[in-house]
Amino acid sequence: MTMTETESDLASASPKLASAFDMHAPLEEPTLRRLYSYMLQCRTVEERIRRLYRQGRFSGNYFAAVGQEATEVGATMDLLPEDTIAPSHRNFVTHIMKGTPLKLMFAHIFLRKDSPDQGRCAQAHCGYAPLNIITPASTIAAQLAIGTGVALANKMQKKTSVVVALSGEGSTSLGLWHDR
Repeated sequence: MTMTETESDLASASPKLASAFDMHAPLEEPTLRRLYSYMLQCRTVEERIRRLYRQGRFSGNYFAAVGQEATEVGATMDLLPEDTIAPSHRNFVTHIMKGTPLKLMFAHIFLRKDSPDQGRCAQAHCGYAPLNIITPASTIAAQLAIGTGVALANKMQKKTSVVVALSGEGSTSLGLWHDR
């Protein structure tokens, strides 16, 4: 990475800052293979669900995130079981990253009684409490406030777990995006 003149001036003023500009070291091959494997699995699941939707195999709607796998995989790949995800309606494949069994994910798509919510929620609203996946709300960017609340509760309880809240570009036009 080439530094601009301003970055170079700042880097020479602080050795710590200088090392921050060397953040683009390549990832090790096993990590790259894991990333690719997860992205491929997420894409495959999304494409299968999209085909089923277009064929009319389930009712309701489905908001795919095809092409956005790197965002979800990169943000969630190394989460621990005690960490929480607050996904938006397009982040269905975050369930793969946390380990929700595919059987349960597809049961949710088909609104079956054996799904995590017993078939009560729309396809875009899939949560899974045993793995700390919060059910997305319909309100745009609501998961940001919910995720912030979970993070605050964790902090107050002196827990070290992480909360990842995901949202789409529509959330950036809302005040709560800028308030957090």
